[in-house]
Amino acid sequence: MASTELTTPYYFSEEVLSKAKTTAEAIARSETGLPDPNLLTGIHELVDLLEVMTDGQRVTLIPVQSELDPEHAAEVLGCSVSYFVKLLDAGDIPFRSLDGIRLARLEDILQYKQEKKRLRQQVLADLVQEAQDLNMGY
Repeated sequence: MASTELTTPYYFSEEVLSKAKTTAEAIARSETGLPDPNLLTGIHELVDLLEVMTDGQRVTLIPVQSELDPEHAAEVLGCSVSYFVKLLDAGDIPFRSLDGIRLARLEDILQYKQEKKRLRQQVLADLVQEAQDLNMGY
């Protein structure tokens, strides 16, 4: 299954993006001026996306059910392609082969990334606790 990509190879003016952000924030408010919970589900992500675009960064939209080749998957994880292939070989991320190309589901890649983030945060919390237990001034 081919993934659908939409990449912005051009930049919007800061004024246009600022107006879009203001509009998106206004959509999230009901007539009382309080946020409408039914409209908030994706508004924060939209605002974050617009802020990234305002900074001039490229944006790629990929459906969650997409399968990525090692090059694109490594980009999502922020690692090298060879390291990503090692993750596949180790069984850390499930994949399938199609015509000799390894394909991993974006959902599995994001789950792996989230788990690694959780583990890093736990190790950091453990180190902070140990430093406090040893009265190291942290």
